[in-house]
Amino acid sequence: MTYRQITLLFALLLGAFATFVTLAPVRWPHVMRSLPRDKRVGGVLGSICLLASAFYVLPMLEGDMERFRPLVVLAVPVLAILCHVHLDYLFARAFGGILILGVNYMLHMAFVVNLPNRLLYAVPAYALAICGMVLIACPWRLRDLMEKAVDQVACRHRCAAVLGALCLFYVLFGFVR
Repeated sequence: MTYRQITLLFALLLGAFATFVTLAPVRWPHVMRSLPRDKRVGGVLGSICLLASAFYVLPMLEGDMERFRPLVVLAVPVLAILCHVHLDYLFARAFGGILILGVNYMLHMAFVVNLPNRLLYAVPAYALAICGMVLIACPWRLRDLMEKAVDQVACRHRCAAVLGALCLFYVLFGFVR
C-alpha cells in the first residue's frame, strides 16, 4: 500500500467509527452495549491483526532465526482460535490492535515518502496508538464509553466530533503528497 492509500483507509476507518458512534446509539442501542464483547466481529478483526503481525514479524526472522518462520505461520490460526475461545472483550482488544498496527504502518509510510510536517502527522497518530494500547489493556473502557454514548447525547456528539475531526485531518493529509 502507498502512503496515500493507507492514510485514506485509516481516515475511512475513523470516519466509519464516527458515523457508527453517531447513529448506532439512537437506532441500535443494544448493539452499542454488546459490541465490545462481540466474539464474531472481534474474531474477524483479531484474525486480521494476527495476520498483519505475522506479516511484520516474518521478514525480521533472518539468519539462524529463519527456522522459526513455519512456527509463526502455524501460530496465527492457533492463536486466533485460542483468542476466540479464551479472551473476553474480543472486539475491543482487536480494535485496539487494528489502531496500533494501522498507526505503525501509517507512520512507516510517512517516513518512506519523507512527508513534510511529519510531526504534525505523527502526533495524532501516536495518540490513536495510545488509545489502542488502552483498549487492549483495559477493554472495558470501550464498553463504558459506548454505554455513556447511548445514555448521554453530549458524550455521543463529542466522540463523533473528535473522530470526525481526525478523519478529516487524515483525509487532508492523504492529499498533501
